[in-house]
Amino acid sequence: MNNKILLTIGAIFIFVLGGGSGIFYQKEKDALQIENAQKMETIVRAMSSEMVLESIVSGKVFFIEGRNITLVSGENSFIVRIKEDAIIYFLRPVPVEIGLTQKQLVFEDIKYGDNLEIGFKLLPDGILEGQEINVFPISNSVH
Repeated sequence: MNNKILLTIGAIFIFVLGGGSGIFYQKEKDALQIENAQKMETIVRAMSSEMVLESIVSGKVFFIEGRNITLVSGENSFIVRIKEDAIIYFLRPVPVEIGLTQKQLVFEDIKYGDNLEIGFKLLPDGILEGQEINVFPISNSVH
């Protein structure tokens, strides 16, 4: 009989200890999530300010859906929504003494496999908005 009582008390103790540990873990996890959310809010506020002109991402076009372009580079991918009035240029290399020549394009000229450099701005709502695009030549590309 004493063994049953000790076993029951031990089981209750382990249950209470486990529950307490779970509550402590959840509180720590929630605190970390709140801290991370606050950090992200600070980053978005700073990066979407008027002081930050734009950032740049580059890679090959992997997917286009609506005005969203997915770029890939190695194992990384990046999605940028392109604003309606974005400036888009195709840059052609020419002899070194001349430099680059450019031709203005429209969004519909961009296609799978193109090499892009997108100047983007982080908006206050956390959306990345492409402001300008440079399309670089790839072999056998005709623009």
